[in-house]
Amino acid sequence: MKATFAPLLAALAIGGAAFAQDDPDQSFIPGPPPSGAQSPLPPVVQHGPTGGPMGGPSQTDIKLADNFNRGGCGLADNAPLSLAEPTHLSRIDLWFNWGQGERQIGYVILTPNGEQIARGVLTRAECDAYQTAWCYARGTPDLDLSAGQYLMRTARAGICQNGGSGGRGFLQAYGHTNRHAAPDGYVHETPPPPPDHHATSGQYGADIIGDRLAIDELNGAWVGTWTRRPGTDTFDAVWRNSQGQEAHDVIRLQGVNGDQVTFIRQGISGPANGVYTGTISTDGRSIRGTASWYQPCWTWTAQIHAAGR
Repeated sequence: MKATFAPLLAALAIGGAAFAQDDPDQSFIPGPPPSGAQSPLPPVVQHGPTGGPMGGPSQTDIKLADNFNRGGCGLADNAPLSLAEPTHLSRIDLWFNWGQGERQIGYVILTPNGEQIARGVLTRAECDAYQTAWCYARGTPDLDLSAGQYLMRTARAGICQNGGSGGRGFLQAYGHTNRHAAPDGYVHETPPPPPDHHATSGQYGADIIGDRLAIDELNGAWVGTWTRRPGTDTFDAVWRNSQGQEAHDVIRLQGVNGDQVTFIRQGISGPANGVYTGTISTDGRSIRGTASWYQPCWTWTAQIHAAGR
């Protein structure tokens, strides 16, 4: 009998309670700050010659978009980005209401017709000094985009939005135009950088991970198998608990960087765009990590099996 992935839904409920406790006033209504204190706005981050924190803008980058304002916040799960010309997108900052203990959240970038062109993980960064649940959600997509309209969508609603932003999520974007004058007199897009052989994604990354992962989540609460679709970076997942309940989902390998691995969960039976992160063991036979919806003490493990093993 198939059942909802109960522990994960319970975890989301627990996370919601912790979210409220972390900042009881989630509306983030600014007002006169305490004597000598800063206004409750996103902190100003200074960037040095080699770029800002967590891969921030370099000296050649400019601010491409900024719709932050002083109004009170409702919550949204998306923020649009409009680009007038071909652009290299280096960094994105969202003003985000984080749950207690929450440090990362998954995101995707979509075209107007809903096509997904990128996905990744946003990390909790600088926070308001007094309403500490409000912090930057920072990502470094390092992505070349054509001129046009794009939409950033997060795994859950948490982005500040209000009437001043037209109901659009607060977003700051950094990068540089991807155009330069060539000797022939035409303007060309900057060619993509050479591949980083230390960071892999797609099928090559999946080859490192193997064809099948034996999964244990929450110390045996749910155990199962992620089976790779041949020649792809997609895994069909099935779990069972001790009561015999069964859950299914689709997992996509986002990438492998050194011994660090990231998976994105589709959300058929759990959190949509939930992010699994883990560390591959030195012998390459196992992974241990956490997930974006986990409580701080929760872990998942995987045993890596190649074809025929």
